[in-house]
Amino acid sequence: MCYGQSEISTALDPEIVAQTIGEQLPAGIPIHQIWTSSLTRCLYPARILTRTLAAQLRVDERLRELDFGQWEGKPWELIQQQVPDLLRSWADDW
Repeated sequence: MCYGQSEISTALDPEIVAQTIGEQLPAGIPIHQIWTSSLTRCLYPARILTRTLAAQLRVDERLRELDFGQWEGKPWELIQQQVPDLLRSWADDW
């Protein structure tokens, strides 16, 4: 599925995502801010991390993923069928 800025839910539990990220952070280095996009798949785990780490949450729209325009929400296979040359050109130089 082609999604970038589409607001879609994930199968991942935000608590588990936040815990996994937290476990990968270097020990002993204080984290004062956590930056995230406003997309809930990013924002929810970031909110949990900020509470866990007593950090400040910074939401920045510039961190949102690519906007795929008319491709948003379509299966990659369908895009490949409809505009194979355009997809190939984009994939070669995105």
